[in-house]
Amino acid sequence: MDSHTKEKVRVYLEAGNILTSYDGFEKLGTTCAKDYVGFLIRKDHLPIKSEWRTNPNTKKRYKAYWIAREIQQVFAKELF
Repeated sequence: MDSHTKEKVRVYLEAGNILTSYDGFEKLGTTCAKDYVGFLIRKDHLPIKSEWRTNPNTKKRYKAYWIAREIQQVFAKELF
């Protein structure tokens, strides 16, 4: 696992962006964004949510990932 790409994915998500495979390829230069997201969930325990979406023009489905902000706010309140 390329740690530089993993950090790019993390920073992208932590900035409040929604990540798709297309975004990963176009904006981050990776063809396996979902693998890095899985790693961030399993190993770094980031509260990443996902959902299946459908392109209205092509009817193809794709998955979108984002960091669950409400979970981060709960953790922050518990710490202080």
